Amino acid sequence: MEVDEENYTDSVMNRDNLPKPVNTPAKQASHIPFSLTPSVLTKTLENRIKDVEATAATPGQSAIPKPFQFVSTDSAPDKRKRDEDSPENIVPTHPPKGHVSMAITDEERAEFKRLDTPGWGEKLLESLTTRMSVLQASIDTKCSTVKTECFRKIENVQEQVDQVEIQTHENTIDISIMREQLEEQSKILARVDANGRCHTLIFSGFKEKKGETKSDLVALITTQLAKINNEEVLKEHPNIKDAKFYHVHRDGRWKPDQKRPRDVKATFKDYEERSAILAGKKAFDANIYVNADLPPEWSYAQRALKPIVKLCEGTQYAGKNKFGKPRVTCIAGVLKIDTKKYGLHNIDTLPEGINFWSNNIRSTLYLLVWFGLLSPFSNFFYSPMILRKKYFKWAEQCIQYIKAIMFGDEFTARRILFAKDPYECKRLAYKIKGFDQGEWDKAAPGVCDEVLRGKVDQNEFVRKFLTTQTGNKVLAEAAVESKWACGLALHDDNILHRRNWLRIGHGGLTFMKIRSELTGLPMPDLDLEASDDELP
Repeated sequence: MEVDEENYTDSVMNRDNLPKPVNTPAKQASHIPFSLTPSVLTKTLENRIKDVEATAATPGQSAIPKPFQFVSTDSAPDKRKRDEDSPENIVPTHPPKGHVSMAITDEERAEFKRLDTPGWGEKLLESLTTRMSVLQASIDTKCSTVKTECFRKIENVQEQVDQVEIQTHENTIDISIMREQLEEQSKILARVDANGRCHTLIFSGFKEKKGETKSDLVALITTQLAKINNEEVLKEHPNIKDAKFYHVHRDGRWKPDQKRPRDVKATFKDYEERSAILAGKKAFDANIYVNADLPPEWSYAQRALKPIVKLCEGTQYAGKNKFGKPRVTCIAGVLKIDTKKYGLHNIDTLPEGINFWSNNIRSTLYLLVWFGLLSPFSNFFYSPMILRKKYFKWAEQCIQYIKAIMFGDEFTARRILFAKDPYECKRLAYKIKGFDQGEWDKAAPGVCDEVLRGKVDQNEFVRKFLTTQTGNKVLAEAAVESKWACGLALHDDNILHRRNWLRIGHGGLTFMKIRSELTGLPMPDLDLEASDDELP
């Protein structure tokens, strides 16, 4: 039987016409083996053609002549036709001279037979479906395992976060307790220091002469004591002008270029005489001032809180109590209103209506300027904070400490850290070794931003005042000779107009940035040349 060479060749060589079994576990359960798939069969035929081309080709002759002739195994090629349903019976005949023969192996014949088996497609689809089900179950199991593991890790992280929050809260409580203990220890030390100063008075205004002796100083003081005319004082101490001293001396060293005379410190033997002199000091000359010798902490607090006494004169707390004593007093750095005591640490708890900052701030519709110990924006305002693992009571102390560390003067930095008041911090800063003004001018804005942010973050009163009392005004410090300020004094009315300012200053700019971040308000117009209708 003669075979249609062209159709048979196409059916064998064209892989698209062959069913494609899938690589499944059918080697054990399916009828389709893995070893002879249509793709493998096609590659086998292609490789065989290449081998024939390589061995049988001669110059000038094609390696694969056309056409192929195939014959059946059970009849002559010219009498029997090809049975299309029985491809396994088809084998190629010996080609004529000049032709290349291609025989089909037994394995290839078995593959063709299996491909022609009825229902093999349904079995293949069933096998694929089973395999997909197995794969889907495996994917679901893995997804469930991964999800469980993720949830477990999330729970562990959440537990760690909770522990950190608890630890942070405990640390905050510990810091508050340590801060209170430190304040208490400072008070105890101040009391001890005050006990050693309780017999001493400080006289200011006495003209100074080079080479003066103790007798000269005693004569100056005795001259003033003789002028006391307070009847109550004279009744209790009739010989007050003959008060006896332990010692009398000038405070500090004499300097040829000093602009004002040094204070005179006099320690009296009798504490009652010392108190009597304070009670009758109004009779002294106008240029002579007398004050008690207080510890630096008390002196700073007294200087800051004493103006509040005058501020209370126009409030409901003016006048005297039922015992005939003033309702508001300030003694040794402690402000007392009726029976309640206030210090710099709790000044924000003053009764409603007493705005302690009112004398240290001036403002208009567009701007706000400050200067003084009781201004919440002042670097001298009591605002304790922890920065760079150190405890500071004032922003001024923190700034000067960072300055000393920046230039490598650890000795001065340590002295600043243990200073008694911000004025001492300022004085010590002039003694920093290796100080370079140019380098400090470059670093100052960054230091200012770090310190003032710490001050606002760790002091609720300052933060609340900044966000509720300043609106969206331009902020600036009022000082004449400071690069951190606007260049005008607080009492100068020209300061109420921005066009008179020299600059805004680091402090004002930093506070405005922090306010903008906290409230979401935009930065105000910072053009100093802008004309506006600002009225005091």
